[in-house]
Amino acid sequence: MEKVKLEIIYVDIKELKPVDYNPRNITEKEYEDIEKSLKEYDFVEPILVNSAENRKNIIIGGHQRVRVAEDLGFTEIPVVYKNIPDEKSEKKLNLRLNKNLGHWDWNKLAQIEEDLLKEVGFEDWELKKFVVNVDESLPDLVGDGGEKKYQMTLMFTPEQLEEVNRAIGSTGEGNNASGIYEICKKFNNT
Repeated sequence: MEKVKLEIIYVDIKELKPVDYNPRNITEKEYEDIEKSLKEYDFVEPILVNSAENRKNIIIGGHQRVRVAEDLGFTEIPVVYKNIPDEKSEKKLNLRLNKNLGHWDWNKLAQIEEDLLKEVGFEDWELKKFVVNVDESLPDLVGDGGEKKYQMTLMFTPEQLEEVNRAIGSTGEGNNASGIYEICKKFNNT
């Protein structure tokens, strides 16, 4: 693939065309979080837009920010153009931009001040979602095969706990650790 130097260009927001196939939606809270971010920082990441003649100005990545910016009265926004003539490749990139986001390291998030996390949009239930503590003070636990085992404490909302208990019960395993392990294996194989 030929490398092309990306250039940020400011474009009239009315020239940009959202697509119906974009799979990403946002809640009212997520909308408000984007709104706060744009008000505080303006745009710090350009919108990705197609430059191919037959797909000119179609938004590939950044639909929600464009929507919020339009509501806020932005007239020009930063754009990076990418030439993708066929719609299938355009959709594929759109999906990658929405899917390939990584995941949170909850232990690192736990090191950040809670007020700051809430200010950028984290809610209480998210901050308690997967608080995992490995208690190093406990004696080493060793499995049947000689492998080291760890004891963990997981915190769930009542709804999450109900789902986890239902899933553990559906594995047919005799104890919680085996049940959770089986759930994780099934999740990773899907």
